Amino acid sequence: MKEILKRGLLGMPIGVTIGAICNVIVSIYYNTGTYMSCSPFFEEKIGSNLGASVIQLIVTAIMGFVLSGSSVVWDIEKWSILKSTVVAYTISLLTGIIPAIYLRWTPLEFAPIFGFALVWTGIYFAIWIGNYLYYRKRVKCSNADLKKLTK
Repeated sequence: MKEILKRGLLGMPIGVTIGAICNVIVSIYYNTGTYMSCSPFFEEKIGSNLGASVIQLIVTAIMGFVLSGSSVVWDIEKWSILKSTVVAYTISLLTGIIPAIYLRWTPLEFAPIFGFALVWTGIYFAIWIGNYLYYRKRVKCSNADLKKLTK
């Protein structure tokens, strides 16, 4: 539990930072000449830009907490890589989709939510493959070092 809390707290500013970067990307995409600190649909729902922006900041901090805190699933040695991947991916996807709908990043319709899930999944597995290849290389190097020591 301590490790979840520690990782989660470290993840909160990362979540806020990624949220802010996404806001910049969306602002560039819509090309209005202004910075969009939140979805205009969410701003309309809340009634003010400031209120919507504060709520979004809190939600992205919570997302960072959950995503970072849930990384402890990789430390459960009894679990297979497949089980850890499925659990981590499920937590990740839900942590992405629920706020996306609430913050009006995507409308509550099948096609946009499915598209969001596809993009989220692509990013998740690109990161997963990168980590897998990195750690596989480290294990090979460690095994090679061990072989040198035993000769």
